[in-house]
Amino acid sequence: MTYGLIDVSSERTWAAVDRTLYLHANHGEVPLALQAWTAVAEIFRTGVTGVTDAFEHRLSAIHAALVADVLQRAERRLGEPSQEEL
Repeated sequence: MTYGLIDVSSERTWAAVDRTLYLHANHGEVPLALQAWTAVAEIFRTGVTGVTDAFEHRLSAIHAALVADVLQRAERRLGEPSQEEL
């Protein structure tokens, strides 16, 4: 996934999906959407998300899209979409 000059590698995105699923397996009581937010924060740190959030002075569209992508991929791997809002 590429956003302008910011390249979000597929490898890191899949690492965030794996982290989301790990969190889900170990903390199933926590909504999957929240686990996706946590995984993106852990995997991407502030390199991608923090810079774009700071530039836009709010949660950036890139940050939100990245979390949505990770959540969607995690749901597909689980085989059952969550009904959780981001």
